Amino acid sequence: MKYMFYRCQSLKELDIDSFATPKLTSASNMFNKTLKLEVLKMTNFDFSSLTTSSSMSYMFYQMPFLKELHLGEKGHTASASLYPSNFFLASSNAAGVRTASSSGKLDIYCTKTDADWLSKNDMRWINSGYSGKKAIPVTFYDYLTKEVIPVTWRAN
Repeated sequence: MKYMFYRCQSLKELDIDSFATPKLTSASNMFNKTLKLEVLKMTNFDFSSLTTSSSMSYMFYQMPFLKELHLGEKGHTASASLYPSNFFLASSNAAGVRTASSSGKLDIYCTKTDADWLSKNDMRWINSGYSGKKAIPVTFYDYLTKEVIPVTWRAN
């Protein structure tokens, strides 16, 4: 699924909950530069077979209008040491096209494990404003109950 929706310029909402992905080997750049995408639902995606950081690199990179991302119970990677390069954000030189920079907030529906993992990898740079100098509030919600998941953000 590498580059599958790359640069799809007119997508505003995408529901790919029906995709079966138990043997997924690469999702790098999958949604990179889907510049108008606001809501992405992928609750049935199974990321457990991804084994290298490059298999997820730039997956949600430069999605400025993204305001809702729906992951499911298998959204977490198989390895806690798997930190993809630029999973969500662009460099500070591309602040105008950072993930959620235009929507001004990002709500992620996922598991507690996902929320903990995401708050410790490069998602923290979006939330703190470290990359792009403008903090974007990121809120995690349990994908089943819709209750807020409290997280401790890792320092930059």
